[in-house]
Amino acid sequence: MQQLMHYHFTASHINDAHGPAIMLEQQEGIEDTMSIMVHPWQLRAACEHLGIMATDKQAECTIATLTRRIKTLAGRIERLAEYLETHSDTRRADLSYEQTYARATADIAGEFIAEMDGPTADDTQPEPKAHSNAPTAPRTPTQGHRGQDANQLSLEA
Repeated sequence: MQQLMHYHFTASHINDAHGPAIMLEQQEGIEDTMSIMVHPWQLRAACEHLGIMATDKQAECTIATLTRRIKTLAGRIERLAEYLETHSDTRRADLSYEQTYARATADIAGEFIAEMDGPTADDTQPEPKAHSNAPTAPRTPTQGHRGQDANQLSLEA
């Protein structure tokens, strides 16, 4: 029997001849205990009706919307990173910081959507995507113009 106790309130999951039930008990005084027994779906329906928890339909709609938005954003970030890698004019401007930052941001976005299409078989990190070998200007590890070494960007937040 599972039981939740919070001060003078107790909620217990019981299974009897009539099926599953939730017994709610509240101690009123020294010896007075009030109790009620409800079906788990009655408790869930009451919580949904009172706005304590979202209904399945509401949650599914919100999850679908957020999934669609983050996938769209991740796709745009990936395209930006690929564009900077392949079409940047590295002979006239040093864009290595921007290229590295865009690639790191694309990797972060990829991590955010990695489990949206379903969990992986094991709990390991997803394999990083192969990056293009677009020519970039040589750069020594120095401070970038935004105050951070562009060669040391990481995915850690």
